[in-house]
Amino acid sequence: MTPPTVSNVEKFAKLRRALADMAGSANTSSRGFAALLREFGFCLRPSGGTGHVVVTHPAFMLGPDDEANYNGEHGKGNAIKRPYIKKFLKLVDSNKEALEGYLK
Repeated sequence: MTPPTVSNVEKFAKLRRALADMAGSANTSSRGFAALLREFGFCLRPSGGTGHVVVTHPAFMLGPDDEANYNGEHGKGNAIKRPYIKKFLKLVDSNKEALEGYLK
């Protein structure tokens, strides 16, 4: 793993703030949420025709306890429910060092 640089740490902090802002928002679009996850380096793939998206990351393993997935078909305009965003906020916080080292 590459040691984090100042710019990596700053980028992580910026992205984390954006994710925290989404967690407090009543209407976060599926598209905006997916774009932010990709900025963190997450890889997203649909798990079938149900709207669920499976998420992985090249810098760390995600096990079954991490529940790295979400449903992007809730509400008008495919809004993401806040519990999904809060789940990813916890995931980002618990893998902070790996993400800081990964970000460029």
